[in-house]
Amino acid sequence: MLLDRILIAILITAVILSLLVAWRWWHKRRVQKITRPTAETTAETEDRPTILYFRGDSCAICPTQSIFLEKLQTEWGAERFLLRTIDAEKERDTAVAYGILTLPTTILLNGRGDVQQINYGLTNTHKLAQQLEKIR
Repeated sequence: MLLDRILIAILITAVILSLLVAWRWWHKRRVQKITRPTAETTAETEDRPTILYFRGDSCAICPTQSIFLEKLQTEWGAERFLLRTIDAEKERDTAVAYGILTLPTTILLNGRGDVQQINYGLTNTHKLAQQLEKIR
């Protein structure tokens, strides 16, 4: 009787973990497949990195992420990278196309528009600068 319960618990845990791993793999693959930004998010002729910043009015930590991005622009200068802010609540089609499930999310693209890095949640200025350096 006890052994049956233990085996059932192990089986349920294994199924749940398998589903979580499969969902994470599917979600990452789905986002990585989108390699060209849409015309409304960035210019296709740019040869510098682009940060797509997905935010929302109902997001409590998005103002802090905005401060980090403003500081990055001040430190790096606006000519070294493009910053596109996208309101995920108002531009749902764009958010869905990029697989956005968490706000804030920042997606770093190289000059060709290929996804190089995805940050879910709050990402500080220093980490964003390190990621931009790798793209250059």
